[in-house]
Formats: sequence, structure tokens, C-alpha cells
Amino acid sequence: MKSPAYAWGGAGALLKPDKQAQVWSPVRAISGGLIAAVSDDEILAAYQMLAEQEGVFVEPASAASVAGLLKLTRPGQLERGALAVCVLTGHGLKDPETALKRVPDFTPIPAQLEAVLSALQQ
Repeated sequence: MKSPAYAWGGAGALLKPDKQAQVWSPVRAISGGLIAAVSDDEILAAYQMLAEQEGVFVEPASAASVAGLLKLTRPGQLERGALAVCVLTGHGLKDPETALKRVPDFTPIPAQLEAVLSALQQ
């Protein structure tokens, strides 16, 4: 049986290292774009950055495109001001466990405006 090009991990498809050239070459030829492999740590860093800096709550698999973009900006593979598109399709509530593991301790408050305002002032 042939090894598939993708392995399934969480909500996203992960390209197996031995299949990258087989899949990426046609994609690059058709799109003229760039592709980067990213680690779990890079995905989780992008996941957290999206939540903290952009206010966007996505599932980790959805943050993979942003992780790839961030990785490509480091070695200067993208020109400054280049147009880039990252598709973020999976809502963070699809994987609430990851979010709960990454936040500091928190105190639940009642779902009432007064309670929220009071908590924000502390």
C-alpha cells in the first residue's frame, strides 16, 4: 500500500516530509506562490498572536497559514509590502481545550454587564 501524501492531525491535514516535494512542486508551478512547513510550536505561536494582537479566535489548524507567513518573513523570502492572503476558517470553539491550556488562571464571572465591568476595572 502506498503511503498517503497527508496524515491527519487534529483538524488539519499535515503533509508528510517524504511527500512534500511531490505535492509542493505542482502547487508552486501553478500558483507561483510560496509554501512553508511549520511546526506545532510555530502554529501555536501564531494562534496565540492572532488572539492577543488581532482579536481573532481560530482553531490551531486555521492558524497554520499565519504561521507559514510569519516564517516566510523571517529569512526575507517575501518583499516588504508584498500581498499575502491567509485563510482563517476554523473558529476557536472547535478546539476549546487548546485555548484553555494556553491562558493563565482565570476567574469565571456571571454573564451580567455589571459583573463584566467590575472585573475589567480590577
